[in-house]
Amino acid sequence: MRIEIYGYTSKAIADRIDVGYILLQPSKTELESVKPILQKGIYEIPNMIYHLYKCRRGKITRVKVWMHVDLGNCRAKDLFVTTFDNVLIPVDALTIESVNKILKQHSIDEKEIEATQEEMAEAAKSFTDF
Repeated sequence: MRIEIYGYTSKAIADRIDVGYILLQPSKTELESVKPILQKGIYEIPNMIYHLYKCRRGKITRVKVWMHVDLGNCRAKDLFVTTFDNVLIPVDALTIESVNKILKQHSIDEKEIEATQEEMAEAAKSFTDF
């Protein structure tokens, strides 16, 4: 598998991360395998793929997000999502409103957190220790 080639630096880092992905250009074999999806004429020809191989506490993992990236202005457009075996996964379009709704449903006010100042300082320090 191609992803393991790039993970050679340190296994400890891969164990600590919550989300792991690699951005690569699609190979000819990959483009050939999604030809039936592209023949419908809905999507542009992808020129980049996010290989999402780890998503701790996430519903979706080991997927590919196929994209078209305009390398002139660095704008990216997500096209479709497949499994690692290039089977299409139906995904609803994500809008700002739906993201805000999800954030509101899964967030709490910091005043509702029952923690001492010492615990809060330790939590904040963990983000700056990288």
